[in-house]
Amino acid sequence: MRVNHIFVNGMKYMLLLLLGFFMYQKSFSQQGDFAISFDHENTFVPKIDTIDVQCFGKIRPIGFQSIPPSAKPGQDVDSLVKAFDKSRRDNKIRMDSVFKILKNKYPEAFQETDSCLTLNGKEKQILICNNRDQHDIQNWSEYNFSDYQKGYLVVEKDGYEQWEYILFNPKTKVLKSVSNAPVFINNSIIYTSGNYYSEGGFQYIQLTGDLYFGFETYGWELRECYRVKNVFYFYFKSNRLDKEQDKYIRIDFGKNF
Repeated sequence: MRVNHIFVNGMKYMLLLLLGFFMYQKSFSQQGDFAISFDHENTFVPKIDTIDVQCFGKIRPIGFQSIPPSAKPGQDVDSLVKAFDKSRRDNKIRMDSVFKILKNKYPEAFQETDSCLTLNGKEKQILICNNRDQHDIQNWSEYNFSDYQKGYLVVEKDGYEQWEYILFNPKTKVLKSVSNAPVFINNSIIYTSGNYYSEGGFQYIQLTGDLYFGFETYGWELRECYRVKNVFYFYFKSNRLDKEQDKYIRIDFGKNF
């Protein structure tokens, strides 16, 4: 069994290497300016292709967009910020009420003090704390309950130059940490997309299994991410001053949904 396990992992690694080489050939053949860095934790390889802007334009009206649109020139940014803050405050009131219900229903799943919360998962525990000391900015941290879907409480954790989202099912004790706000496809599969300091990232995760795929881009911001059934479409824009040509990628996850 050990030999078979090593063989399977070796095949996955070779597939990822071939996929990386394929993307290198397709992306670097024109301008030598775009590459995708695949996560080492990847357990499978979806079908990936480059597409043109005309093909991507046909997806915009029908796809589900998972990245909030940026403010456009001429828009009232202050009004957008105020609307976002109000929505966040309203959601906090709702989610605090949801958490109280979950804590009463699953008391063994949570341990709470004045400033910290422990999530008691099946295989591990996660401690999250509020530390709003302005004189200790590097250790500053804050958590909020941002959502509750499919039995999972979503906790947004912010810190000094970092953030993450923690998904916790208090009934099954499943715990998962992801880079950006999760989008539920069904009861067991989520995906995340977004940017960290304008560097793009994407994750596709099976919550109750080992199905995982993720990537990052360096020097390229992920401007748009659309999903149409089991296919994702990505639009990347360069952060460099010389403004390389925009890139468009299509990833097909087949029957994994």
